Amino acid sequence: MRRQTEHAIKLQDMYAKEDGRLKGKDRWEKFPLFWFHLFLSYKCTRRCVYCYAFNQVGDDNAMEMDEHIFSRLSEWIPEVWKVNNVKVNSIIFLGGNLC
Repeated sequence: MRRQTEHAIKLQDMYAKEDGRLKGKDRWEKFPLFWFHLFLSYKCTRRCVYCYAFNQVGDDNAMEMDEHIFSRLSEWIPEVWKVNNVKVNSIIFLGGNLC
């Protein structure tokens, strides 16, 4: 059996689920760590060097999230939070910068 490093043990302890929340130390203990990043579109006129989305998909990708998928996600995400007893919610919208 492979010996676990101290770092691996710390990560395992931090990510052990209890009551649907991730465990952390001190004030982060019991912090409800659930968030979603939604890419509305990969169409973007900007070419920001720091943008991980553009650098992953390239400038010719025209994928867009349609209204049906967005509607389903907007119903599903609150259910995920409810089931996991999440008190702090975060949704980050990315993509489609037109200027």
